[in-house]
Amino acid sequence: MSQVAAEDYNDVVGYITDVEGNLDYFLEYVKISKVVTLKEDKTNGFVLNTPGKKEVLDFYNSSAKLVFGGDSQDKGVGDVRIVLLLLEFKKRFPDRVHLIIGNRDCNKLRLAAELSAAILEDEEVANDKGFPYWVAPEKRVTPNMALEKDPKTGNKGADRLKWMLKHTMGADGGFERRKFELAEMQDKNMSEISDDDVVTSYRDSIDATQKDWKKCFMLEYLRNAELGYFFGNTLFVHGGVSKDNWLRIPGETEASGVKDWINKLNSFAKQQVAEFEKETDHPKSKNKTDRKGHKLMDYGVPNGNCEPAFDPAAPPRTVICNTHLVGGNPAQFDMTLADALVKEDTFNVVVGHIPHGDCPTTIRAKKVLVIMGDTSYSKMGYKTTKKTSSGTAADTLEYADNRNGAVSEIIVWPNGKVQVHGVRSTPDTGAADEIDFFLRHDNGDKYVGRQVKDGDMKAYWVKAKIKGEDKYVLSKGEGFKLDHKTLTLADLEKLEFEEATVVPTADADPPADLVQGVVQGVG
Repeated sequence: MSQVAAEDYNDVVGYITDVEGNLDYFLEYVKISKVVTLKEDKTNGFVLNTPGKKEVLDFYNSSAKLVFGGDSQDKGVGDVRIVLLLLEFKKRFPDRVHLIIGNRDCNKLRLAAELSAAILEDEEVANDKGFPYWVAPEKRVTPNMALEKDPKTGNKGADRLKWMLKHTMGADGGFERRKFELAEMQDKNMSEISDDDVVTSYRDSIDATQKDWKKCFMLEYLRNAELGYFFGNTLFVHGGVSKDNWLRIPGETEASGVKDWINKLNSFAKQQVAEFEKETDHPKSKNKTDRKGHKLMDYGVPNGNCEPAFDPAAPPRTVICNTHLVGGNPAQFDMTLADALVKEDTFNVVVGHIPHGDCPTTIRAKKVLVIMGDTSYSKMGYKTTKKTSSGTAADTLEYADNRNGAVSEIIVWPNGKVQVHGVRSTPDTGAADEIDFFLRHDNGDKYVGRQVKDGDMKAYWVKAKIKGEDKYVLSKGEGFKLDHKTLTLADLEKLEFEEATVVPTADADPPADLVQGVVQGVG
């Protein structure tokens, strides 16, 4: 558990994103966090990794906040418990816990119609080659096509849910992982959890008729979540900000500025969730685009928010599915947007959505820092094996983890100061590197967030500073693969960097030598 000095981390935000159902990862985050912790609560708590012990989240300090950056679901055995933890925390601290909507959150609205009895019996839907519309036609797999390729259960709801998870939600194996989690939560063996139990869990998670928020946990998440949140001069969104999504609001004219934009996007999301809840006959719209809540579902798919019709060739036009990577490597941030953000006193943009290595990545752009916190592909191909602690005999489930011990926390102060700390992926030999550095601070790091201009290290980005050493991690990405280099401070001082990555302090004018292109630290 972190040892935290109250005077140091009181009025701050702790940030984590893209947990994607990985309960072990989330609990490792809590262990290193300087903002949140766990406490035992026999009445309101949840059994996590310690049998019989019920726990809830808590703050170390009286005014700190937590921002969860979205994507709570799909790739671990903690989908249900992670959201329950966050929601219980939100209910106790409604003004201090902020939940962001990710694509893996809002796409769960589809479950209401697509797992309904009427849709499961509809052969037109089962053979619909026009859905999912955001997938290239040649790559689409209809439910009936999946039945020919994938193992069949004989349970229409289970088969359809497996199709949804594998072919439309990027969550292959999610069905078995949910069965595992339900067994743990109910102190049963996996064999005692039926396919119908799994389908019901997913269906109930978005069912507006449920009176218990713990059953309709994903709908409750969306009721309490936002598309964007401001803390001081820092903006949090799930995916990013770009010239393609800038100030765009579904069905409306452009916003007048970034604050107006985020306010209107949040109103849009609230309206969509409210409309979804009022719908009493989700099946009538089948898988088409006229169902209630569709605009929010569409806002969460790649190339969504296209009007008047979906265009698969369009660039990302949403703050959910945007990215600050090109070809797997960070791209220089648009300088015009940097100026527009600064004009409204927005100096940091903190995002998740697209993974990039085993620790957060920073891009510097004039006075703006873009910080990417998704580390869900820390070590591609790494698998974990879980054993249930419940039931009369332990069940074992192996699945792709892709984390391998990597976990970080981003901490933000109201004036824009940032700290990034954590641990990188465990290497084959030796201990994992710890990282710890500040940005936009009197002693802020001078190199993290800068891109090498030329030479053998051209296009590499300075990603992190190793704790307690004058060593840095540099990376260059291609797809989801990264090439990492470790350089000393002396090595970095010999390199030439792109000038666009210079960032002065958020609350002071840049010094004259900075304006002339001399690189300074993030003050």
